[in-house]
This record gives sequence, C-alpha cells and structure tokens, in this order.
Amino acid sequence: MNTTISISNLQISCIIGVLDHERITKQLVSVDIEILFDGGKAAKSESIELTHDYSSIAKQVEFILTSGEFMLIESAAELVLNLLLLPPTDSRPKISLAKVTITKADALEGTALASVTMQGSEEDAVYKREEKLWGYVDIIGETERLGLYRLTLSPLAILPRHYHEKMLESELVMSPGMFGLSGEGKEFPLSHGDSRKWKKGEVHGYTNKSSKDASILCMDRPSFIPSDEIEISSLEGSQ
Repeated sequence: MNTTISISNLQISCIIGVLDHERITKQLVSVDIEILFDGGKAAKSESIELTHDYSSIAKQVEFILTSGEFMLIESAAELVLNLLLLPPTDSRPKISLAKVTITKADALEGTALASVTMQGSEEDAVYKREEKLWGYVDIIGETERLGLYRLTLSPLAILPRHYHEKMLESELVMSPGMFGLSGEGKEFPLSHGDSRKWKKGEVHGYTNKSSKDASILCMDRPSFIPSDEIEISSLEGSQ
C-alpha cells in the first residue's frame, strides 16, 4: 500500500554557504521532505516500528545540517537523500522514493527564496559497507570536506574506546539500547536521538546492550581517515 510521509518547513539554524560571513554566522534554512513506502503493515498493526517516525527523521536531518557546516545546499540535500534511501536495519519498510528540498531564506535580496531539490529512488542508491569486528559501517556519502556514515553495532557488541587527532566527529544515536564509554571506560546511558560532538583528542566509545542491532549516525570532518582512529585498547596493550 503506497504511503507518503511529508515533513514541511522544518526550520534549522546552521552554517551553510560559501561567502565569508556565511562561514561564521548561522542562517536559517527550511527543509521539506517526502518519502514513499509501503505502510500497509503499520496501518493494520498500529505499530510505529513498522513505519517511519517523522520525529526521528527530523532529528537526523537537523543533525546532518548542523554537523556538516556545508558549503553548498546541493551537498547537504544529497546526503539527506542518501540517508533516507539507506535500507533500514530494523523492521521499517524500505523507502522506494524520496524528495528533499532545502531553502535558504537569506540567499537573495528582498522576498525571493533560493531552493535546491533532489529526488531519487531505491534503485539509485548504492552504498559501500565495511564489516567490523563489532558490526558494520555503511558509507552514506563523502565529499572532500566531510563524510556521513551509519555505524551499526551487533547485539552486545562494543565499539572500542578511541580518539581522533585530525577529524572532528559528531554522532547521533539512532536506536535504543546504546551506552557510551568515557575515556576512563565508564558506561553512561544514551537515549534514541541523543547527539554528541567529540573534540580532537577526546576519548569515546559505545556498547550495544540490546538484543538487536543498534545504529549511530556519524559525521566526520574531514571524511574518515583510518589512521586517525586511535584505539585506547591498542595503546594500553603496547605499554
């Protein structure tokens, strides 16, 4: 059963643009989204786990826009579109079609508005997956300046404590059951929708205490540098 969910006029304050003042001053953008999927099972069961939660989508879009500090609207729209078309790791149905429009309110003088729209289907979406000891990583999209990734931890798996010397990393919890790991190795609970920005040199890690896969949305600036993933356990073992 074809089902459309729309999010209109999602207001986000973020750094976006190529002009000097746009690189230091946040501006307001408006995001409109449409997704098409089979919502028949959700309608019959009244289960939110079988549909797409527009609140979660809004948080993910806000995370991308605020973490990316994009130069071009096109780059932001493409990453949002790629995320929407990424196959779910849970019981939600695949999104077959998606459309993203981002509008900058202050790009032009007067009352004129400047927008970029991107749309695509699940057939257009091609993703590279990297297997890890703790689960896997889906590469959602990369530019010369940044990379967006979905990190999925297997049940009871641990993403080891680590830090970065070159990358700035922001992460958003996409699933319940996730706990963070501090530099001292202490656990702290995380809720679905929680976000963190990790400074260079700040130690962090994750553990999935649930019986299901659990995911984190990760934005790296610049895009992921394997040699900059410095694990604490490896350093401790070499001492």
